[in-house]
Amino acid sequence: MRTIDLKASPRLEVTLTHPAAAFAAMEALEGMSEAPLHADGKVIALRVPERTGAVMEAARRLTRAGVAAEDIVVRTPTPNAVLRVARVPVQRLRGLAV
Repeated sequence: MRTIDLKASPRLEVTLTHPAAAFAAMEALEGMSEAPLHADGKVIALRVPERTGAVMEAARRLTRAGVAAEDIVVRTPTPNAVLRVARVPVQRLRGLAV
């Protein structure tokens, strides 16, 4: 039987000093996540496999790339957010049980 993974990984958010640095920041941070990074103006968001050390690793990578950040934070999904992501229409669940 296949199961649905309800565990959502933490999200690292970096607020840049200048939006023009978004491309350089994304290049510097891309190895931290297997999922695609998301940029919205001055904010870069990415999923990290583990919360521990994520802020320091991001700070090191940004410093090496010469990118300034106003803030770096890790957000852990709430149980409600995880359940919202896990809701799948019944039609899509058919055929999952083997």
